[in-house]
Amino acid sequence: MMLDYDASNYACAPGFFSSSCDGFKITVNGKGCHGAMPHLGIDPINVGMSICTAFQQLVSRETPPKETASLTFGQFSGGNTPNIVPDKVVIQGTLRTYNAELRAKLVNRMQTIAKSAGEMYGTTVEYEVLSDVPSIYVNPEMLEEVKTYLSEIEGLTLANDNFRITPSDDMAFISEKVPTVYLLLQARVKDNPYSHHNPKVLFDESAMTWGAAMHAQCAFEWLRNHK
Repeated sequence: MMLDYDASNYACAPGFFSSSCDGFKITVNGKGCHGAMPHLGIDPINVGMSICTAFQQLVSRETPPKETASLTFGQFSGGNTPNIVPDKVVIQGTLRTYNAELRAKLVNRMQTIAKSAGEMYGTTVEYEVLSDVPSIYVNPEMLEEVKTYLSEIEGLTLANDNFRITPSDDMAFISEKVPTVYLLLQARVKDNPYSHHNPKVLFDESAMTWGAAMHAQCAFEWLRNHK
């Protein structure tokens, strides 16, 4: 469910609909030492910061302006005292885009940068793939047919027919194999400013009634028209 429109609305888009999601975990193996004698160790925090800076430049300098790419770091962990260089830093994040060719290029560059950073600073950097979900592809012809079915549901409104999202969904793997339609139920609650992944988020649960009606209508009409 999305929170851009009130319940009784839905949104959709043809073609590549959601972003891909490449989750990664980078472990920088340093050499701990006293903060007063940093020359005796290898600072993994310094290495990790270099990696993060280089990754951000992949979006600003290696992604064509007309393309969409989002790179987020959700974790940067290392050390627990102010005067000790730690042995290790862990970085986790996600890369999201719609273009499969660009996605492959950026993931390859991320892995190269991580390895090269280790070599440059005289240590080892491990790159682990946490997820590799492609973009959902919505079949344009099937979507148009489904929209005609849904137009017969009294009170249901198509709020936006060019509504693409940056979150990902492993439904994308199915869309690579069979023609797929993906619709977004809307469930905005008035005066609630919180969004997904926030503990204060609210959803208008009446959207589930509309969702059931949409599924039933599409199933009935599809079977009736494709015997």
